[in-house]
Amino acid sequence: MTFYSLIFKIMPFLFPLLAGYGLARWAGLNSSTLSIIVRFVCLPLVLFSSIAGRLSFELFLKLSLTGAAVALAGYLLFTFGNRLLRVQMDNSVSLPNVGFFTIPFLALSMGGSGLGTASAFLIGVLITVFVIQIIKSGDFTAIIKEPWLYATVLGIIFIFIPFNMSLVYQTIDPVVDASFVLFLVYLGAFLFPMTGYKDAEAYVTVFFRLVCGFLVGAIAINVLSLSSVIAQAVMFSALAPPCAMNMMFNSNSNQGDQSAAKVGVLVSVILMAVILFTGWKPWAVF
Repeated sequence: MTFYSLIFKIMPFLFPLLAGYGLARWAGLNSSTLSIIVRFVCLPLVLFSSIAGRLSFELFLKLSLTGAAVALAGYLLFTFGNRLLRVQMDNSVSLPNVGFFTIPFLALSMGGSGLGTASAFLIGVLITVFVIQIIKSGDFTAIIKEPWLYATVLGIIFIFIPFNMSLVYQTIDPVVDASFVLFLVYLGAFLFPMTGYKDAEAYVTVFFRLVCGFLVGAIAINVLSLSSVIAQAVMFSALAPPCAMNMMFNSNSNQGDQSAAKVGVLVSVILMAVILFTGWKPWAVF
């Protein structure tokens, strides 16, 4: 791919991201303002639209388990790996930002290829993170307050029910298309102020988030014998940057989590650009 082709391909992704940052810096846009719309309206609609009637249950299960494995591996790495490290990683290593990074990237720069894959992957991640939190806190009520859970259940129901979804898609697709842009505006607004680029822990977290995702993703791709298109989306999802907990859930994030999430976005943008520019296929390494 030529440099100009790369710019043309990646600009639909970068422009809303930069716009969100600019609005936060110069117009006072607060990412918390967008959080309710993004988490309670846009994300559930995108997940439902991506899986309902578009994936087989077997494939949905494989992809969700892959996402779960990536999240679990990240959590174990955070729990036990920090004992061996001089510079500690933050717990955002276990939460790849598939929802607000990979999904809009696939939608806007990859022609929508792999959206169902990334959505199923994300569902596995979210369920795993919630299960871990439930085990640690004993609080079962948090997950039932999350709209994405009901969107997922409804989407799975429509996998089994032979229902013509064309009218449903015609109704919600305009909102879904707008959601991809809003995800990036939200992510861009979150990046301001840009802190953490001098924080060693942020870079350690990003490094292990990407390495862990790459290894687990590559193993899953080969064990499950996934097609090249699905494998590509799995790897892009596995290579998503860390996500601060307060971006995805109704919870607080420490400064370390937020710094890692911000630095991770910049690193992952560069990584995706390198993959597109060089034609490297990390999903076909093994």
